[in-house]
Amino acid sequence: MRKIREQLVKVAEEQLLDGVSSTSFTKSELELLPIILEDGEVVKKVVSGEVEKKLGKLMATNRRVIYLRSFLPGCSDTVAFHYGDIQSITEHKTRGLSGQSIDLTFTETTGYEYTVYNILKWQIPDFLEYVNAMNISD
Repeated sequence: MRKIREQLVKVAEEQLLDGVSSTSFTKSELELLPIILEDGEVVKKVVSGEVEKKLGKLMATNRRVIYLRSFLPGCSDTVAFHYGDIQSITEHKTRGLSGQSIDLTFTETTGYEYTVYNILKWQIPDFLEYVNAMNISD
């Protein structure tokens, strides 16, 4: 089992673009990346946030935006938004324990909304610039 987990982490590290550090993820999250990412999909940007008071990672890949919450090893929850299906992204400024933070609400063309809370303000511009560019080009 340990060798399998080590192999999953190795594969996950290959699915991260230069500039996205594997230290941005917990070991459990890294082990899940090869399972949730599609063939040829690469994580380009990552920020931390929370949904239902549980921390997770909001990732922008070359194909979609994914929110991953890992509860325990092997126990996770994901929500994905494919580029082209994102109708809008709304920012809401809040005050968190670590200073000013931003909540992002993703709205799909179907009307479905999903909010990720307490993302550090300084992480937002680079993340949104990439997501907005990919959403337009798709």
